[in-house]
Amino acid sequence: MAFDDWKPHDSTIVSDCTLVLVSGIPAVSSGQTERATYLDYYSVNYRWYIKRKRYVKAFESLRELRQTDIQAARGLFYIHCLIIVERRVEAEQDHFIELFTERRNYRAMLASGLVMFLQQQCGINTLTYVRPIQSAYKERLTIR
Repeated sequence: MAFDDWKPHDSTIVSDCTLVLVSGIPAVSSGQTERATYLDYYSVNYRWYIKRKRYVKAFESLRELRQTDIQAARGLFYIHCLIIVERRVEAEQDHFIELFTERRNYRAMLASGLVMFLQQQCGINTLTYVRPIQSAYKERLTIR
């Protein structure tokens, strides 16, 4: 069935609610597809296991990536030491204060906040998803 042959059975099908629901389909489907692909094809992160003190599972995950058990054991020990150092450094720092004290972080925060605000104000999402669908339905309804 070609798109030119399609005719709505009832004009109430084309409502604002339908247009809003149809505009959300690309965002929902793409996010779920990415999550399913990530979970199915990638092994569990060994750093996640090490941070939760599950060293046996972390070693099994590293064995899949390394050629020998010795390389996996060396990697496990090295990553464990790095995580200990990371925890010490993070305990000494306050990231929220760094947003305002470091100029680079402050400028990045202002720029990203401005971009988010302007996107909401200009209606990019509404224009990109709803408008083409709405105009296609209106053309079909007026051609009759």
